[in-house]
Amino acid sequence: MLFLKDDLWIVVDRVEGTGSHRVRLHWLGGDFPYRTGVDGQASLQMETPAGPSHIAVFDGSGNPLSGEIVAGQSDPPRGWLSRYYGEKVPVPSLVVELSDRLPLTLVSILGPHVPSVSVSASSWSVMAGDRIIEFDVSAAGIQPHSLKLAPAPVIA
Repeated sequence: MLFLKDDLWIVVDRVEGTGSHRVRLHWLGGDFPYRTGVDGQASLQMETPAGPSHIAVFDGSGNPLSGEIVAGQSDPPRGWLSRYYGEKVPVPSLVVELSDRLPLTLVSILGPHVPSVSVSASSWSVMAGDRIIEFDVSAAGIQPHSLKLAPAPVIA
């Protein structure tokens, strides 16, 4: 996991092993208005009092994954927040499921901006808002290289 001051998180989940397996990644959102990704993309944007909060999920090559978002589903139960006994509130639940050969890497990017991702081999570059973070992802984990502000757009 990589936390970049103040509000950008990069979470790398690596499932080790051999053979083909079914893998499931689950993010539970909060009690906020939300929008889903386009074309089945595994992304969720919530409108919180502090501003937008976005979750996007990618495979180890940087390709956006497809997923499903539900809130307050009864059968099977999913998309519920229960902070107190006897209380449940419907909240968005983002699930990504895939069957693939192991080892398998999933990268979740959480923050206030929709990320733009490019990957070359194990080197990642993520642009989120006015920041660009560069890092490597390997079996050993995540290794950051640099964090910089993106150049301001040139207006002609």
